[in-house]
Amino acid sequence: WTVMDWREVAERVHEVAAGLLALGVRLEDRVAIAASTRIEWILADIGIMCAGAATTTVYPNTGPDEIKYIVTDSESKAVVVEDKTQLDKIVADDDIAGLVHTIIVIDPTGVTLDDRVISYEQLRELGREHLVEQPNCVDDAIAETTLDHLSTLIYTSGTTGRPKGVRLL
Repeated sequence: WTVMDWREVAERVHEVAAGLLALGVRLEDRVAIAASTRIEWILADIGIMCAGAATTTVYPNTGPDEIKYIVTDSESKAVVVEDKTQLDKIVADDDIAGLVHTIIVIDPTGVTLDDRVISYEQLRELGREHLVEQPNCVDDAIAETTLDHLSTLIYTSGTTGRPKGVRLL
């Protein structure tokens, strides 16, 4: 159990948001998260929103075919995955590779990092660097959003066919 105060949460969220902005994520771009419930999931979700983007949720027990469908249907530009197990479901898929420019791995144990696959800590470091260059970038991204902008896409279970993205504003 680790305690974080609100100042620490804000700092980490701003690092994630600035890192996403540095990677080219823009207003209403989709960023998928495929991870179990953990603090990084929450920080990534809030960071995505603070970058003006929209979270696409993926249950961690979702299989490769459904992940492919959700990521491509939502047109996610980046994906946050928990670990190698989640990464392996998407990294080799050509359709996803053509759409997703960055995959962020929370726990990179056993993962080969490269230009496309980075660690969560690398994302935060990129964010810290971006905040030095553009200290108001996250505040500016937040200011661009309105109540009409997409916040989250949650996909249905698909019991009557393919899952459908439910838009939350």
